Amino acid sequence: MNKTIIFMAIISLFAFNSLALETDQYMTWGIELNDSGDYINKYLNEKISNAVKEIDSDLTCEKAAIKAMDWNGRTTDMLSMIESDMYHSEDVDRYPPLKKSAKGVIKESIYRDVGIFKLKVFGVNLMMNNVYFGVDKLGHFITVGRDYFKTYSKYRRRGKSIKYSQIKAIKRGIFSERTYYGYLVSGVFSYADLEANFQGLEFMRTMCEGKKPLLVKNDKEEWSLSRTIDISKYVNPKWDESFYTSTYRKKRFKQIKPYLAEYCEKRSLPSVVDRFNSYFLRDKDSVSSLYLDKLVSKRKLKAPAFQNLSFVCATIGLGY
Repeated sequence: MNKTIIFMAIISLFAFNSLALETDQYMTWGIELNDSGDYINKYLNEKISNAVKEIDSDLTCEKAAIKAMDWNGRTTDMLSMIESDMYHSEDVDRYPPLKKSAKGVIKESIYRDVGIFKLKVFGVNLMMNNVYFGVDKLGHFITVGRDYFKTYSKYRRRGKSIKYSQIKAIKRGIFSERTYYGYLVSGVFSYADLEANFQGLEFMRTMCEGKKPLLVKNDKEEWSLSRTIDISKYVNPKWDESFYTSTYRKKRFKQIKPYLAEYCEKRSLPSVVDRFNSYFLRDKDSVSSLYLDKLVSKRKLKAPAFQNLSFVCATIGLGY
């Protein structure tokens, strides 16, 4: 059998067991969701606190931090635990709403003609910190953020700088987004996924770094949390794929372009204008986004500007 075919089969199998969940934030244009931050933070405090209680006190802080994030495994519907729980919780305001669909509505999304997405669960959208994002971003934040931290820690132990170690972790994420988490299998390269990955790393760095690390030894010399977890500051406008847009394989872009064009006139909706004005005021570059910009400028990554909504609208005479 051809080695390329074998490689693709392995990648495809891995993708069905990965965080390769697609979501569509354009669906939320004109939709107002309640902030689910309190519930998400409460959920994370419970999961991480319970995990910390089981950690061997002899482990280093770095290894303890990784163990603290190992709970987010696969469920029977191939979602990560946090994705599945957010899907089914009545305490989360989501779109599509729980009463409408427990699995999302791909037929309303820009991906409605993509066959591979119909074989898996299609993602729903949440809102936290006034940012609309797909439930998959929480999986990226927890699980891929942990994987970033593993790479980051390896290079820090070798004496490399924080920036150098961060970039090494980001490179790991780019590879996964090009292969089993994105482009090679789904035809989508999500810059927003990479931002959520990186913010997960930044959260994990607080576990063992700084003057007040999140993980500390208590009076019994057991690992414990020094404070309540709040991830709000890590949830930024770049988690919204209608703001920090993806790039696509040629075939995939051809499939979604007609449905993306349906949003050209919706850009002027007052709620959409307000949302994006808020995003622009709060948006900041991260080490990840700056590195990705650098790769785009060197033509090592495809530029979103040639496949985003503004580009599509311009091609049909609705650009501005």
